[in-house]
Amino acid sequence: MLSTTTIARRVEELDWSRISSNLDERGYAVTPRVLSEDECEGLAGLFDEEDRFRNVDEAMIAVAVTDAPGAGGKAK
Repeated sequence: MLSTTTIARRVEELDWSRISSNLDERGYAVTPRVLSEDECEGLAGLFDEEDRFRNVDEAMIAVAVTDAPGAGGKAK
């Protein structure tokens, strides 16, 4: 079972100043482990419940691909 209170606390305790600096300097940041293996498996198990997550509109994907650098205005 996912304990959102515990996960939220772990996220709040991250060094957000360092994360922000890393994102600005490198474009990415690495954090310590936030989820346990059991929590990851629990979260992954929720993906079969389609109502829990947003659906991505295929038309928006086509627009994003068309506008991508090197796409030449053509959907892939």
